[in-house]
Amino acid sequence: MTFGSLALNSHPSPVERPDRIGSLDALRGAAILGILLMNIGSFAQPHYDNPGGYGDLQGANFAAWLLSRTLAHLKFLSIFSMLFGAGVYLFTSRLETRGRPSLGLHYRRMFVLMMFGLLHAYFLWFGDILVHYSMCGLLLYPFRKLSSKRLILIGCSLLLVPILAGTLYIKTMNADDLREFESSLHPTASAISRDLATFRGSWTGQFSTRAGEAFDFETTVFGWEYFWRELGLMLIGMALFKMGVFSASLSTRVYLRMIAAAVLLGLPLTLYSVYGSYRAGWGSMAVYFRGEFLEYVASLFVAFGWVGFVMLLCKSSNLQFVTRPLKAVGRAAFSNYILQTLICTTLFYGYGFGLYGRVSRLGQLGIVLGIWVLQLLVSTLWFQVFRMGPLESVWRSLTYWKPQLLSEKLVTILRWRTA
Repeated sequence: MTFGSLALNSHPSPVERPDRIGSLDALRGAAILGILLMNIGSFAQPHYDNPGGYGDLQGANFAAWLLSRTLAHLKFLSIFSMLFGAGVYLFTSRLETRGRPSLGLHYRRMFVLMMFGLLHAYFLWFGDILVHYSMCGLLLYPFRKLSSKRLILIGCSLLLVPILAGTLYIKTMNADDLREFESSLHPTASAISRDLATFRGSWTGQFSTRAGEAFDFETTVFGWEYFWRELGLMLIGMALFKMGVFSASLSTRVYLRMIAAAVLLGLPLTLYSVYGSYRAGWGSMAVYFRGEFLEYVASLFVAFGWVGFVMLLCKSSNLQFVTRPLKAVGRAAFSNYILQTLICTTLFYGYGFGLYGRVSRLGQLGIVLGIWVLQLLVSTLWFQVFRMGPLESVWRSLTYWKPQLLSEKLVTILRWRTA
């Protein structure tokens, strides 16, 4: 997602290309691409806490699922949450540095994002994350001037809440709650058939299910887990931006240590938690929650490892052929996020090609790779002509209450005529 600053005139306007931080764009691009690895399963087939609830989970399909689970589950969402916090700080601080008030623009920006998120969730896909981010963003503003140390302390404290809440939930479950939860890990044939019929059906036929899933995700799931995790990571992201972590300006040793923590702690913990759940067939509540808690913590280490890896790519002048297309994807992250939904719903849902529940996990991985290639290519070509992504233009226009032109050449001509 992109961030605003002021142009040469007296009206607020977004960041111009020379002012952009390339490493932020590259990391944002990697996060958007990586998120699809996590989301593809809920687009493509009935999606349950137990991955064996539907579809083949053997051989190459298991390897494809394990790869996505280990490298992507919660990891890229964590990175994107940290970048969102960094973006809020960058947006407001650039305005304030130029003596402009940031309060009104920040809240208008969040409300516009919420509007987009609601449209996305209820009309396209229930797994939307934009509503979450806009709601967390409404609370971020007062924290932006705290020191990095305080931001990290508060952020880490918030990250603990879902673990404590989950522990309390387990302790207070009665026998009926326990049976209901464990039965939810093993969906019945009739439940699977209803899910398949719904998403292989028409857009209108899906609406009530999609709306119900979206509402639950934006309320119950958000309140129990995502709010605390996302807000905590946004605060940590603010701190890391202030410390220079996201600008690829720290020493190579720092980024190598981040990668080492991912390899030595994050990945082994993730694999251990998955192994325990797999051995128990995702049927034991105790094993399930132990695995969930371990993955929750482990994902943070892996996310920081990905950050370190991308920052090392950005520090190398010989790897611009890799970072340049990533930056292009990141500059149009909002547009690319929605584009992923449009492509996947068209491929899998009944009002498109109707492939829902018909593509193996290995096949889903192949589709992800194809979408990556498409987005890297199209984004790179797009910025040969235009100055921002199409949805970024709409978002900025509504935020600044001033039309934002897509073409750099047109902007140059208009500035020349008014000079």
